Parts: sequence; C-alpha cells; structure tokens
Amino acid sequence: MSSYCINQKPTIYHWQNTNKLLGNLDGLIGCKTGVTTAAGPCFAGYYETKSLRLIMVLCSSKSMEIRWKEIRLMVEWARETKKWNN
Repeated sequence: MSSYCINQKPTIYHWQNTNKLLGNLDGLIGCKTGVTTAAGPCFAGYYETKSLRLIMVLCSSKSMEIRWKEIRLMVEWARETKKWNN
C-alpha cells in the first residue's frame, strides 16, 4: 500500500500485482507482460544469477496462464544448457 498527502488530505492507493513470477522466481530482476492481438500473451524480462544472465522475450504464448510456465521452462533450459557448456 502506498499513500501521500496533498493539502493535508490523505490519498491512499492500492496496487495488486498479477505477475506470478515476481517474488517467486529467484533471479528475476524485472519484467513487462502484455497481450496484443498480433502477438498474444507476451513477456519480456531480465533474469540474473551469479553465473547466468538472461534477457527473455516470449510472444504468442498459448494462454496468459501458460505464459508463466513457459518462462520457468526457459530459465530451466538456460540453466541446464549453461551446465553443459562449461
């Protein structure tokens, strides 16, 4: 919850986060989600750990719900690929 006052009248704003990865995927620094007619459910984000840095872009996910699973799979794939290439 966030609040501020102008002219001694408090204004309170409440934000609700619908991003299921923020705070639930260690290493996810920031992201933007959206939906367009042309690209469907989308995701763009930055993921970083000590040994891995990823810029991820996902377009045309099958659904908004599946989008979260696909991003987790992208991170898992990158981790495994990194292990094999070291």
